[in-house]
Amino acid sequence: MKRIKLTIAYDGTNYCGWQVQPNGITVEDVVNKALKKLTGEDIQVIGASRTDSGVHALGNVAVFDTHTTIPPERISYALNQRLPEDIVIVKSEEVAEDFHPRYCDCSKTYEYHILNMRIPIPTKRLTNYFVSYDLDVEKMRKAAGYLTGGTQAVSSESLLNGENWGLGFGAEGTQPTGNLSKEELGSFDAWYVGDDKEKVIYLTFDCGYEAGYTEAILDALQKHNAKAAFFVVGHYLESAPELVKRMVQEGHTVGNHSYHHPDMSAITDKEKFKTELTAVEQKFTEVTGEKMFSFFRPPQGKYSTQSLQMSKELGYHTFFWSLAYVDWNKDAQPDPAESIQKLCKRIHPGAIVLLHNTSKTNAEILDELLTRWEEMGYRFGTLEELIVNSSSTRGDSQ
Repeated sequence: MKRIKLTIAYDGTNYCGWQVQPNGITVEDVVNKALKKLTGEDIQVIGASRTDSGVHALGNVAVFDTHTTIPPERISYALNQRLPEDIVIVKSEEVAEDFHPRYCDCSKTYEYHILNMRIPIPTKRLTNYFVSYDLDVEKMRKAAGYLTGGTQAVSSESLLNGENWGLGFGAEGTQPTGNLSKEELGSFDAWYVGDDKEKVIYLTFDCGYEAGYTEAILDALQKHNAKAAFFVVGHYLESAPELVKRMVQEGHTVGNHSYHHPDMSAITDKEKFKTELTAVEQKFTEVTGEKMFSFFRPPQGKYSTQSLQMSKELGYHTFFWSLAYVDWNKDAQPDPAESIQKLCKRIHPGAIVLLHNTSKTNAEILDELLTRWEEMGYRFGTLEELIVNSSSTRGDSQ
């Protein structure tokens, strides 16, 4: 598995912006489809920045992970043959696996072109905003001043549409930054990391289906007396009820990962949103006789301010993560020794660790990994503990 960085230029006239939308053609969607044709893999690129409908770009950046044997620098040429003429891959190159386009070497330049004249020029209609009356340049300069350094003011607003959860890493052993800060997430009863002053690890597993490795994972947790949270979908409850019962019997938390694993940020109808969660609750109670914890992990890590708010209104606590790695592809499992090294290097106080129960590598390394973390001075906490400890600093009574 390698990570490829694309530098993309496009004319946005015919597109509903960059980000995939349910009711329109977007640049991201076209690129994803072209990559599938080229590699045969289901690829979802991660972009550096969204652009609105009709907006152009000279150098937007996106990354994707792939097993293709095509040389990284040749991917741009191969991809351009499969893209329309208004989208061009300017450059393709391999980057480090932890490179994230929104957090690494990040700078963006936006240009707004105004065509200020009495009669418009037709050849500039797609790249300029036409204004026929006189402009007050001084007022424009004053207004522009309000935008300077205004990232904090627009950060929440920019998340009205769907977003992929992402992390930016700093020094080894320190907490990464997330798309949203602890404080911003706190307003939605959501977390991605715990206290940075206490060496506690919160273990979580996403369970989409049973691949035969969950028993070994549970055995390793039991050996270390470590409790974890397992976020399950409807299929898992239906196909592996005995394993779910064992999770409960051994003191683990079973959380909600939605019934059908959709992009929950794309569901704007609150009743439909609620149904995805209540269906899991009902099935869990049917299997275990217990009431499910109101803990939610957004499928695919996709969210919006609206989906976070709906989760909160339904009484849910939402949990993202501060440490994960590419362990989900059953056909390309990571090397065990490299995985241990990577996870030990990236561990940090208050880490919410995301692992997948479908990973053969995770089943093989978990015992040794937990041992190594314990030797580093870490203990294993629960999400319930995280909520209780956070309540005093957030000023609520969850």
